Amino acid sequence: MSPSADLIPAEAVTLMNGQPRTNSLILAKIFGKRHDNILRSIESLDVPKEFIALNFEGNSYFDSIGRQLPMISMTRDGFTLLAFGFTGAKAMQFKMAYIQRFNQLEAAAPRPSAPAAATPRQLAVPDTLTKQQLYDLRDVIRSTFLAPFNEGKTVLGNQISRKFGVRRLASLTQSQFETACSFASSIRVTYTLHLPDGQTITPLTSTIPGGEAESGKAV
Repeated sequence: MSPSADLIPAEAVTLMNGQPRTNSLILAKIFGKRHDNILRSIESLDVPKEFIALNFEGNSYFDSIGRQLPMISMTRDGFTLLAFGFTGAKAMQFKMAYIQRFNQLEAAAPRPSAPAAATPRQLAVPDTLTKQQLYDLRDVIRSTFLAPFNEGKTVLGNQISRKFGVRRLASLTQSQFETACSFASSIRVTYTLHLPDGQTITPLTSTIPGGEAESGKAV
């Protein structure tokens, strides 16, 4: 029959930062060894420094007369390595009881919660224009001007936005891209060129498909 975990006190293995650990002081009491000998055994372990750093941690306690003395806490792996050299039938029973206690604590330790599943909205691929599509659409708008200056860009952009029911060109969907480009290439506006001396050139007038001519304004 396997030794019971009750052979050792419940406080022999406790959770520290979510990880089951024991310590050299209580280990010495359970196995009937001197604490200073346990500390020396830990110091003499012939293992990589990385293993020591991960599985043993220096600590301290106060004895019955108030002295602060060193002790070392250890993980399950640290305990297993250290207790490997403890021999005898009684030592084997205590080792088995320790392993059961570690198992109990590991089973009771809180598990990291799984990340929340993405909602359908989060999984949806954005359908708005890509940067390249937006650039191409604006290039189509620029190419429809009847003169080599920027007057009329705002009107053209507004006409497209109103037609597709969006507040700005960047809100158009990818499925609307080709239609928007075709619409933009057919747009014509009425605008007036203002010269530095205050004179104006007779407006160039065309009609926006499905609507009336508008006066262009610089953006």
